[in-house]
Amino acid sequence: MTEDSSENLPTPFHSILFVLGGICLLVFLSLFLFVYSRNQVITGTYENLNEESNRSFSVIKEYHRVNKNSQIFHVFTYNTKDDEGNFYEVTEYVDTRTYQRLRIGDNALILRKSVKFAGQKLLISRINGNQASYPKNRLIESFSLFGVFLSGFLVGLGFLLRFFDT
Repeated sequence: MTEDSSENLPTPFHSILFVLGGICLLVFLSLFLFVYSRNQVITGTYENLNEESNRSFSVIKEYHRVNKNSQIFHVFTYNTKDDEGNFYEVTEYVDTRTYQRLRIGDNALILRKSVKFAGQKLLISRINGNQASYPKNRLIESFSLFGVFLSGFLVGLGFLLRFFDT
């Protein structure tokens, strides 16, 4: 075989797996790190809402009763302002005790805090005394972590095919 004919051979399968897996690994790893850090900021903000400077009053606008997996969830909607005076509509799951205490049109003490993350302004708010768990957005984090594992598997398979190619 001459040197000229070796240039026309197809690209080995292990190289395709390695490059494709490496690119996917970079994309999914950066997505996972972004989503994970955003969730950490939101979780930390929810846990530190009890400061005096973050309190305001809002009027409860709407109530919804949601049946999910044969459980009843109570959802209130209210408007609140951020530090700059912009209004935001907030929808929040509440526990049974808070549901029994509040009705539509009642004034509620709201704990709120504005946070900036990656150039985006987020308003985190919660009704004072609400013991319901705050929303944990873990779906995108789980999908991106699955993508990291899958692309790591492709890179590993590419290495295995490279070294055990016969």
